Amino acid sequence: MVRGIIGMLGLIVLLFAINANAATFNVTRIAGTYESGITISDLIQTPDRIYPGDEVRLQFNLQNVGGEAIGNVEAKVLVPFLSQTSNYFLDDLAVGAKKGISVNFKVQNATKPGNYDIYVYAQGASGGQAQVAQIQLTIYEPQLSNALIANVGGNLLVFSGDTVKLPITIRNVGARDAQDVIVQMQYTPGNVLLPIGSDRKYIEGIALDSEKTIEFDAGISPSADPGYYPITLLITYKVDKVAQPTITQTFGIKVESNTDLLVSADTSSTTTSATGQLLVVGVANVGDTPVRGVFISAESDDFRFSGASEKFFGTLNLDDSVSMSLSLLPMSGTQGAGKVYIKVSYKDSLNAEHIQQKEFEIGAVAGFGGIGTGNTADGITGTNQRFGRNSQQFTILGIQPIVIGGILILLVAAFFGYKWYRRRHK
Repeated sequence: MVRGIIGMLGLIVLLFAINANAATFNVTRIAGTYESGITISDLIQTPDRIYPGDEVRLQFNLQNVGGEAIGNVEAKVLVPFLSQTSNYFLDDLAVGAKKGISVNFKVQNATKPGNYDIYVYAQGASGGQAQVAQIQLTIYEPQLSNALIANVGGNLLVFSGDTVKLPITIRNVGARDAQDVIVQMQYTPGNVLLPIGSDRKYIEGIALDSEKTIEFDAGISPSADPGYYPITLLITYKVDKVAQPTITQTFGIKVESNTDLLVSADTSSTTTSATGQLLVVGVANVGDTPVRGVFISAESDDFRFSGASEKFFGTLNLDDSVSMSLSLLPMSGTQGAGKVYIKVSYKDSLNAEHIQQKEFEIGAVAGFGGIGTGNTADGITGTNQRFGRNSQQFTILGIQPIVIGGILILLVAAFFGYKWYRRRHK
């Protein structure tokens, strides 16, 4: 019982949905019928909505609803868009019988939107011509909604000379479905984007509040300087088979500079100076564009620097190179090995900052050994000795001569002092 009631409710909802949809489309209707024994039924209109310039077809049945057969039935249809009446000879029409009629015509482009009446006449039971129906035809105003919005998707990283796949999403934000959508990428001789293959894409239809994505293949001109360049899209489409105004949208694409710096150092041939072991770091511009604001800095957990550990160089043009010397001292002991980290920051022509880092392995580096704790003129803790080795002096049994001499003087003095003490007491 409950299932039956639910089923009936579902059927009622379905019928309401069908009726609501029918109210939206096939809007031409029968305005009235007349007492002639003949009427029309089953009216079908194509297309669903009619706009100026459309080709239209009306189909309906002529039906005998009287009490007797009608012989040699002739029907006439008067259409305001045709210069003459359309005649149809249907032979005999038995009681309750139907005969189909199809009327084809074109609505001129200059037709004003509004309601137009079509009149149907037929030979009635009395043998004379009588009006049997009036059909009201509605001509709609073309939709001028600009209902499609394009969006260039993805964060593209584009360089001069590259080929890219450019995704374009088209969204329908209008009140009606769109058909025959054509998206064209506009190219001019000055554009940095060059077409690879077709410069236009076709979308059969985009439903209301939905979107479709297409993809263009494009190449970036090798001569393009870094910067922002425009992309213009032309979008044409139809609503209910009526062409809409062309939509033009312009986007920006960022062509970036292909920058690259080569950071190098020959760790196998470091040299020794009076203030530490020298490491020379070189930086060369090996990209395809100048860079500016070049700043080099060094860090290490294993070494300290007796001099400057950072330097600003400014601009590096193509194939330019610079170098920076680092004086290294081990953090602990008289020698050691470890790592030095080099960081290079710079800006490209679009003012975007880039950072390159490199790590260098340094072998054993001699330092300022010793036991003193005083500071040298360079601010480095240790005794003031020659860098790389201790001073060499003569020793006797590992004892320096000056120490032995001091001990002998003390012994002689003690001997004579003892003898003087004994003589005095006697």
